[in-house]
Amino acid sequence: MSPLNAPTSRPLTVGDLLDEPALGLSLVSAAPVSARVRAAHAIEIEHPGPWLKPGSVMLTTGLRFVGRPPDAEAATALVAELAGADVAALLFGVGVHFEVVPREIVYAASAAGLPVLAVRADVPFLQIEDFVNAAVHGGDSYPLRRMLWLQNDLLQALADAQPVPSLTARLASLVKGTAVFYEESGRPVASVGGGPTRLIWTEIQSRPSGRQAFGVGRFHVLTRPFVVRGVGYWLALATQRRSLLDETGDALLESAQRIFAALSGVRALGQTQARAEASHLLRQLHDGVTTEEEARIWDRLRGFRFSPRQPVRVFVATPRVAGMPRGPEGREARGSRADSGESLLASLHEEAQLTGIPLVFHDETDELDEVSATAGEGVPHLRGLVGEVPALDDWLGLLAATHDVGLSEAFADLVSAPRVERAARRAARVAVRRGTFAATSGGASSGADAAAPSSGMIVRFEDVDLATWLLSARGQSAIAAKVSQQLAPLLDRPDLVETAIVWLGSGLDIQASAEALFLHPNSVRYRLRRIEELLQAPIFSPTVIANLYLAFHDRLAPH
Repeated sequence: MSPLNAPTSRPLTVGDLLDEPALGLSLVSAAPVSARVRAAHAIEIEHPGPWLKPGSVMLTTGLRFVGRPPDAEAATALVAELAGADVAALLFGVGVHFEVVPREIVYAASAAGLPVLAVRADVPFLQIEDFVNAAVHGGDSYPLRRMLWLQNDLLQALADAQPVPSLTARLASLVKGTAVFYEESGRPVASVGGGPTRLIWTEIQSRPSGRQAFGVGRFHVLTRPFVVRGVGYWLALATQRRSLLDETGDALLESAQRIFAALSGVRALGQTQARAEASHLLRQLHDGVTTEEEARIWDRLRGFRFSPRQPVRVFVATPRVAGMPRGPEGREARGSRADSGESLLASLHEEAQLTGIPLVFHDETDELDEVSATAGEGVPHLRGLVGEVPALDDWLGLLAATHDVGLSEAFADLVSAPRVERAARRAARVAVRRGTFAATSGGASSGADAAAPSSGMIVRFEDVDLATWLLSARGQSAIAAKVSQQLAPLLDRPDLVETAIVWLGSGLDIQASAEALFLHPNSVRYRLRRIEELLQAPIFSPTVIANLYLAFHDRLAPH
């Protein structure tokens, strides 16, 4: 609903004053707020009744009680005088002469059914008087102006550092309840208020798509779906005051939808610009920078939250060969958003922003090796620079939901970036090779069966042993060809291959190998002699052991 379709004119009530966020009023007495408001006057004199016409709200800072706080008798007399003058409400300014509304006045007003509203010290009485006068004398224009005020309040979220949470908080304040933005999966993007968000989503799912109005316990709920940049969302407003939803709910939903769409557009533009800058920065680091250029690069990296000379890492990630399963428990909702390249990039950016991770990266089409060429389409290869911060592990977990990841060692000298990037690429090859083996073999290692991991491999280059480092310089097909050339007779005997792997993994211990293989030690010795015959070399020869270790390295390496 647009402002032009605002509700028809109706009398201004005390409840409307409470609902106006710009006034910041709060009800402190137990009394109904349905009384009609016809005027507003600030009065500090001893007997205000004769000066107030019926339907007025009286504004006071309690000046008459300075030096002699009201007792029960004085408070009762004041309330009786106001009730006799048919005053709609008493508005008491706090933080001037009294920090809170005197409790004697609150008690007397509650007993008489007179609404008492506290006015913050930062809200001038003139602002309240202007609001009342404009509403009372504006006729049919009041509903229109109210919608404009509400929209203006929501628009203030655009200027906040965290606009979506700010927008949600403003919506919750306007309905005196709860506001929730849901993704299509049901995950709350932002939620403010104490409403039953899970029950609300369950109710949404059980109903036909479209605008919905329903009750959940004591809460009245108004909700509608919308789509922004191809992604579906639901916005729900919940409050225990149904009249607020009846009067402004649809206008708030529509306004919030448009603001959310605007925020998404601005964010998308910013991300496009940031990715272009990231691509340029990473290209410069890839090509190499001089000592003189390093300071300027650090200055440009400040825009991505990097601090000069603080440790960083280069990472290279390639899509998983064996599909793209969801990440570990706790990441299911976010992993489900990474079912396309664009949504993955957005998720990675969002996670880094939320956790304060310095990050600059871009997607690239060049492949790490021929293994990655078989990965799923639509998910990009990634290369980037990331800060060495405590939150890095969680961010890597999100990335590993769909990618195998290689990281360089931590460094702070950008001049060394080309060398460090090569290390990250080699670590990525190790991750791809280990991930491929784990996915195709079920993760068996040293003869023990283990389930394949639910997410990709993460390999830090400083954790790579010497043999792995040497192997990472060659592609998987090149290694496989060499292994086939050297060990062809052995590879035709799966039982002997298994024995060799278990024997190596058991530290060349025949007894331990026999127990792992459920064989007699003599059977293990027999198989080892058969390997010697096929290779025409002693099994305990350092050369044979080294060759077997390198050939079956991926099945021996920890995963």
